[in-house]
Amino acid sequence: MLRNTKMEPFMVLRVSVNSGAGRNPDSSFLWSTTRVTSFVPVSDFYRGIRAAPENVRRALRAIPRKPTDFLQQTVARFENYLGESRQWVEELEQ
Repeated sequence: MLRNTKMEPFMVLRVSVNSGAGRNPDSSFLWSTTRVTSFVPVSDFYRGIRAAPENVRRALRAIPRKPTDFLQQTVARFENYLGESRQWVEELEQ
């Protein structure tokens, strides 16, 4: 099911902070001090959140959490079931 899915929705923008002189480090206006540098897989993104500066972490709280293990296992079981069903249909068509 997810084999032919586009990966863009599962990618997250990596944000880097420009350290500018004269800027208030506690400023909550994040977007004036950040720029998008690359796309990274979601798993890498969540691994690096703890090392991000506080103002970046504050902005990232709005990003949905990564899927739970239960959801990932459920999707895997569903994909296996769909694969088996596809094989049954192919056998019936022959």
